[in-house]
Amino acid sequence: NIEDCYTSARGSTATLGNFAKATYLAIQKTYSYLTPDLWKENPLVKT
Repeated sequence: NIEDCYTSARGSTATLGNFAKATYLAIQKTYSYLTPDLWKENPLVKT
C-alpha cells in the first residue's frame, strides 16, 4: 500500500502506458534490496 509517492518523469514517458510500466518496474526493483532488519542471523563460532 503506497500512501505517499513523489514522481519525476523524463525521457521516454510520453504515454501513460510507458509511465505506468516504468513506475511498476521501479517499485519491483525496490524489493531486491535487503535492509539490515532482513539480514540472516549468523552466529559467530569460535575456531
